[in-house]
Amino acid sequence: MKKLMLMLLTGILFVLDARGQITKGYWMMGGNINYSSITTKSEASTQNTEYNIQIVPDIGYFFADKLVAGLKSNINKQGTKLTGDSSGYNRYTDFNIGPFVRYYFLRKDKIINLLAEGDYEYGFNASSIGETKGERTSKNTLAISAGPVAYFNSSVSLEFLMGYSSEKFVHFRGRNNTIKLSLGLQFYLERTR
Repeated sequence: MKKLMLMLLTGILFVLDARGQITKGYWMMGGNINYSSITTKSEASTQNTEYNIQIVPDIGYFFADKLVAGLKSNINKQGTKLTGDSSGYNRYTDFNIGPFVRYYFLRKDKIINLLAEGDYEYGFNASSIGETKGERTSKNTLAISAGPVAYFNSSVSLEFLMGYSSEKFVHFRGRNNTIKLSLGLQFYLERTR
């Protein structure tokens, strides 16, 4: 019974202190990670499996209450396992970096808040297959995302974002457009004076 009461009391204190420090002068550090796997089967009865692992760290500074700007990087590892006549692996690695701006819509004392973010990233894609091994192709990416953020306490939050990105490879026609869901963790740190 004592353990249950202690857990309940800790939970109440945890919720009472759960609000974000999204005020001027604070730093934000964190990011998100994504993983996807797709299996495709063609008319020729070959089956291919594609995977995508993406790590997106970021750091930002609150220049005004509820407004943060900073730098975001993106490391994306993609691969395809081919079967049938053309069996083997195709692998690509993307490295991107660029600025972002984020705005929180609700009051800073809310346990749940809503945010919107826009970012630009410049990067390159490095191939690790056959004759194109080691070739690098540069690209530009524009992205927007929005969603709720839930605060565990005044220093840590969990965000659930839905986003849209459009990437354009230099010297190639067309764009790659992506809709994605991501889960992120952010830490809010006060600037020392």
